[in-house]
Amino acid sequence: MASDPPPTLMTTPQTPEESVLTTHPPNSATKLTAQNNINIAKEYMSIAYSPTKNQGRSSVSQLCNPDSKFWSPSTFPGCSTPMDYAESHVHVMASVADLRIVQYDQAWAKDSHVLLRYTAEGSHCGEPYQGIERMEPPKRARWSAAAIFDIVDGKVASFVKDWDQKTMQHDLDIVGVGASGQVYNVDDQIVLKTCRIFKPPSHDASQRDHWHYASDTLFHFSLLKDERTIMKLLQTRPHPHIIEAIDTDQPKGIYLRKYQQPTANIFSTLSQRIKLYRDIVDALCHLHSLGIVHADIRIDNILFDEHGSAILCDFSAASPCGEPNLVFPDLPLPINGPSPTLSEKSDMFAMASLIYQMEHEAAPELSLKDGTLVLPKLSSGN
Repeated sequence: MASDPPPTLMTTPQTPEESVLTTHPPNSATKLTAQNNINIAKEYMSIAYSPTKNQGRSSVSQLCNPDSKFWSPSTFPGCSTPMDYAESHVHVMASVADLRIVQYDQAWAKDSHVLLRYTAEGSHCGEPYQGIERMEPPKRARWSAAAIFDIVDGKVASFVKDWDQKTMQHDLDIVGVGASGQVYNVDDQIVLKTCRIFKPPSHDASQRDHWHYASDTLFHFSLLKDERTIMKLLQTRPHPHIIEAIDTDQPKGIYLRKYQQPTANIFSTLSQRIKLYRDIVDALCHLHSLGIVHADIRIDNILFDEHGSAILCDFSAASPCGEPNLVFPDLPLPINGPSPTLSEKSDMFAMASLIYQMEHEAAPELSLKDGTLVLPKLSSGN
């Protein structure tokens, strides 16, 4: 596959690097939407960091959805909305009276998400802060930070400080890392699925390194947002062989029911494997009745409950029927088959491949020849 082209730069005097992230050159409408989303995020930040403009919640409420979410547990643990954050910043700026954003180092937009990396500075030149008196002369500090916004219909829907996710690695045990996210153990019954965490590049890193950081970060935020949408629907239309969502409304991630990883003895007999196949096909039929394609049927995405029933999980690739099926001519045949669009047949193609692999202990050798699907030779051995 050809490498992604560099992003198209959109610069302003205040911002050294702004970009619309895309694997194809953006059209004018995409650029306009992206720039509007960046402007909304920057307007929110300019108010939140202004000792004169920020008068509390009401100062930013016009920029935020009423049910918007905020997450920054290490620095603002008591805040749950962007309005709370603005209110809390009023108290910070009573002490750091000269707090300001020096510049936006990068501003990236992809779909509804905006990633801002910025440099701020300030000194403890005002009131005492949490019992700490001001120093004479006040000591000035400068730091870099990042914020990820989800802008929906011209309003802030969520705001996350990206570095705070790293504190979770110390607070919770990580139980799995996949292409779509990281899973943490909360207790004996619940796990938390979050976005993948990527280390920000240094300021002197190449433009390409910054591009990859922004692209990976925003891509995984989009995956989690899409999975959250599917899990919200499945909360209202549950199925015994589909993973149960406990809480889908927290900005830090999705709280899910904890299940067991598969073990070798689960697949040791034909009757056990047939039960697994039936459980997953039942789950797929339920999904298809809702107009959803799972689009990632693999043994890695199957768990088991305490009764030995199979549970289909990981809906980060799930899409409505009719969405494009990513097929690349120079790559092996995709898991969902050669069709250009996703449908019920896509999942059934992947399910058939899974059954073949389970029964033959090897993935089927599938290929396209002159536009025709070439299947492996099948034999019962009887």
